[in-house]
Amino acid sequence: MLASVCQSQRFILLADAYYANGKVILSMKGRSCELVTRVRCSTTGWRPAAVPRKRKRGRPKKYGDPVKLRNLFGTGGFSSIPSPVYGERNIVVRFKSMDLLWKPVEAMVRFVLVDHPTRGRIILLTTGAIP
Repeated sequence: MLASVCQSQRFILLADAYYANGKVILSMKGRSCELVTRVRCSTTGWRPAAVPRKRKRGRPKKYGDPVKLRNLFGTGGFSSIPSPVYGERNIVVRFKSMDLLWKPVEAMVRFVLVDHPTRGRIILLTTGAIP
């Protein structure tokens, strides 16, 4: 069903964490649709591997250092904005976005870490807006 909708028009699919898997994302690849979904707090992204100065034997590395996304909430680099949720006043939401490789799709995806002072923390994944 998703493949038939992707062929007819451009859209953004906002989905539950159930859809954060390689099969769904790869079925949307190359079509005019994007996915925004929540991922588990134990998700690991990977930095791209450094390009060696001199090529060695074998296949070059694709994945660099692993990044445990849950641990990034304790680091700096977050931006702050007023909460966009209807009815919330005087609440500031912190967020941080990172483009990392994700092994289930073997490609770059954007992870957005959101820290809400009353609702808690959430990690989102999006397949759109990746250069």
